[in-house]
Amino acid sequence: MRDELVEQIVAAPDDLALRLVLADALVEAGDRRGEHIHLEAAGLRAQAAALAAELPPRHPLLALTWRLGFIERAAVIGDALDVVALLLRHPAARLVEVLSVSVEAGERVRLAALVAARPRPSLLRRLEIGAPAIGRQWLGQADADYVAPVARTAGVATVVTGDAKLIRAIAIDGRPARVQSR
Repeated sequence: MRDELVEQIVAAPDDLALRLVLADALVEAGDRRGEHIHLEAAGLRAQAAALAAELPPRHPLLALTWRLGFIERAAVIGDALDVVALLLRHPAARLVEVLSVSVEAGERVRLAALVAARPRPSLLRRLEIGAPAIGRQWLGQADADYVAPVARTAGVATVVTGDAKLIRAIAIDGRPARVQSR
């Protein structure tokens, strides 16, 4: 039942009633994400944020933004594709919409394969990639040759990188990809 509800939520991510039904099922199963959904739906943002900080997946190189029991945005800070794999396997990541990852050039194909293998259906629409560097400056260091191998394989609608002028047309899932600069 939970898988069916998650698929319905993927199709209608703003349907609060569906999320509340899922919340009850999660609470009944002992999954604290159900409590998170209830707290946010009740407008108790501080309590929801405190609970989200305790929810898995947790890792020192992972920064997460939660929304109604699911990860909405995720950033992998550092070159850590094992953390990307951990994240994308987790049920809370089914609704992640934006994934930011720093990745060495030699690991781009592996990143693309990890993203392409994520459970479907998925809400992942935006992948931000670049070479590892201090802070988030890595986004400004990628060019078309850096992004193209990931964009072709990953199956997301938008790939974000440094300089959009350097990006040539890239197709994702047979459709032209939107490639933007940050």
